[in-house]
Amino acid sequence: MPHGLSNAMLLPAVTRFSVEAAPARYAEAARRIGFAAPTDADGPACARLVTGLEALNKDLAVPARPNTVSTKPSGTPDLN
Repeated sequence: MPHGLSNAMLLPAVTRFSVEAAPARYAEAARRIGFAAPTDADGPACARLVTGLEALNKDLAVPARPNTVSTKPSGTPDLN
């Protein structure tokens, strides 16, 4: 699986888990990306960040689960 794809797949979950440790930073990220308004409080801005990342993944057709992605590069022969 490509490194960037795995990062994209995990980013919403990792963000949801990590936001509690640095809410001001994540809220600022949400505001700068445009997922939250400049006037949103940190809590709602953080929630909008996670929701926005999930929506972005959906828009980009990023698989939600790793088991739906082939880890075998195309053209690789079976060794069975």
